[in-house]
Amino acid sequence: MAIGSGLGASFGISAESTYGTYVAPARWWPGTQFFVKPDIQKTPVVGLAAGRLGPGIDEVITGRSGTGQWQGQIPTNKMGLFLSHLMGSTPTPTQQAATAAYLANFTVADNFGKYLTAQAGVPLTTGTVQAYTGTGGKVTGLELSSDVNGVLTGTADFWFQNVIDSQALAAPSYTSYGVLNSLAVKVGTFNSEAAVTGVRSASVKLERELDPERPGLPGAYPEPIMTGQGFKVTGTINPDFTAKADWADRFLAGTSTALVLEWTGSLIASTYYNTVRVRCPKVFLRDAIPGVDGPEVVKGSVAFEAFLDTTNGLALLDIISTDTTLL
Repeated sequence: MAIGSGLGASFGISAESTYGTYVAPARWWPGTQFFVKPDIQKTPVVGLAAGRLGPGIDEVITGRSGTGQWQGQIPTNKMGLFLSHLMGSTPTPTQQAATAAYLANFTVADNFGKYLTAQAGVPLTTGTVQAYTGTGGKVTGLELSSDVNGVLTGTADFWFQNVIDSQALAAPSYTSYGVLNSLAVKVGTFNSEAAVTGVRSASVKLERELDPERPGLPGAYPEPIMTGQGFKVTGTINPDFTAKADWADRFLAGTSTALVLEWTGSLIASTYYNTVRVRCPKVFLRDAIPGVDGPEVVKGSVAFEAFLDTTNGLALLDIISTDTTLL
């Protein structure tokens, strides 16, 4: 029996080999909030009939899928599977200078054929843990954010072909991990970006645009495919008004810049730290002129959106960890 509160909760995932077919979770993330919920579409049975009042006499299920979300501090290990499903690519981690550090460079690609099972363990007050299991899962987004010296937190979003409550709970098991607590922001020419000072916080959101409602039976929709832009990267940087050339001048001129958001944690070996790094070869700024709202230091809020660089791509995501394999 678990504790009959959120202290007994768990969230785990595993890749599926067949779309929509359950695979017991094999990696778990400690989180602050999470859920796996069914999304059931219903249509009332209605019709004008003398003497009948009310919304209808019955309702029928016309669609069934599900959504999920995890929020928490981003761990330094065991994120490769999720990031592969988000970005669509599966790089081979490269050992760094014969140390225990391994670098994986994710690029944006089609994530069709990548699906997973996610399971949320939700404790009843009695201590029994109810498992809600999503199958045919697609990763639809990840938002990363932190203060300059705060811990990196994330929000991961999922869509599921179906969510059930009849699957037994997979017993959680956790590995050692750390967190990332140092933010650096860099702008300039791609691969030669320079760090800027005065940044108080930053966030970035990576989103998949998918069509989840292709024709199919309720609870048995075909795997979603990319639509719209396919992939979007947006975010916000909150700097002091330290150097107008960093943000304001670029915004006024309508010029693009490469942008790097890099979070680091503990040292692994030599000069290699646990790292999560988002690189955008071309971003345009949406707002970068601050206003004065009192006697304090003038601060701004700079929104950005990534555009396709036809040479270097839309976005890249790098991790350095001790994980020798991703999946």
